[in-house]
Amino acid sequence: MSTGKTSEEDDYGEEKNLEGTIEQTAREAEDVADQLGYPVVLKILSDDISHKTDVGGVVTDIYDRDQLRNAWENIYSSVTSQVPDAAIDGMSVQKQVDSKIDLIVGALRDPGFGPLVSVGLGGVFTEALEDVAFRMAPVDRCEAVKMMRDTTAWSFIENCRGVEVDVDTIVDVIVKLSRAISEHDCLDEIEINPFVIDSSGRGISLDALVSIDPDEL
Repeated sequence: MSTGKTSEEDDYGEEKNLEGTIEQTAREAEDVADQLGYPVVLKILSDDISHKTDVGGVVTDIYDRDQLRNAWENIYSSVTSQVPDAAIDGMSVQKQVDSKIDLIVGALRDPGFGPLVSVGLGGVFTEALEDVAFRMAPVDRCEAVKMMRDTTAWSFIENCRGVEVDVDTIVDVIVKLSRAISEHDCLDEIEINPFVIDSSGRGISLDALVSIDPDEL
């Protein structure tokens, strides 16, 4: 199994935060951040690193050029010390999103059950709570809503103060990922984490991983 591009398939994806580009130097990152406007997030880009935060590959709350330069140096130092053999493509600068809820939405090909789709609380809560609902894929919109209701995430969605969460978008993503894993044998796993609900209630994918079986291509 090999790790493919860190973005979801276009035919099955949702609205993405596409402001980030691949930067090779801190100076390039500073120029991009100036265009986007602060605060920004800086992320390592490498096909050899599946979970960036685990190796210090993500820095948030960057408010100026000095902080961005320090973040670049800290990320590079942390990643190269923890994953010395990783091939680093560069780093990505993204406009920081005011997140109200972090979700994880994914799909995988299980050896025993076959294609599965999942949803639950994402970000730092993913491993802490392990509160994720699974279904055999594909699922329809009704089943996608039932999945969300089976998780703690639903109480956050229903009680997000001052924000009307766009549930339809979350449902769309669950259904489309379930279709993708069902229709394409080359896909082993798709994980969108975090899929954030911003201050307007809109859902945005901030990071995604696609794992592909090269033998099925």
